[in-house]
Amino acid sequence: MSYELHIEKEEGITLEDWIEVVSSTDNVRINKEDYVAVNSQSGAELRMPASEGDAEVYLAEENEWARIYRFNEAISFNATETWDEPEDELRAITFALAKKLDAQVNGDEGETYNEDGSSNWKDMRPAQPVKVNLMPAKKWWQFWK
Repeated sequence: MSYELHIEKEEGITLEDWIEVVSSTDNVRINKEDYVAVNSQSGAELRMPASEGDAEVYLAEENEWARIYRFNEAISFNATETWDEPEDELRAITFALAKKLDAQVNGDEGETYNEDGSSNWKDMRPAQPVKVNLMPAKKWWQFWK
């Protein structure tokens, strides 16, 4: 299962700024090709149009371009399984892009990630567990009292 992260800044990221930063970053390019999938049983082709601002990353280990980033005033992507490892290619590229945009990398729950893959997630949790009383004040057979 993957976790979605976002390159964000408070005032948003314009498409023009995103395209400029992608164009000036090695191993990243804007993708203009549609998504195409082929049903292995019927051979039918399913085509979904590319969104403006989608970007691909060249992954050296796989020797291929992979569609990673989705643009929508923030740049969203799924973290890799190796995100926490020092040599993670995607993390290095993500932070290079974020620096050029003067942005930060955030998770879905609002936590902020650092270049080493760590986050402030633990700092965001309540210090003490929240106690919730799920039992009503009266027993079910005493509701008329």
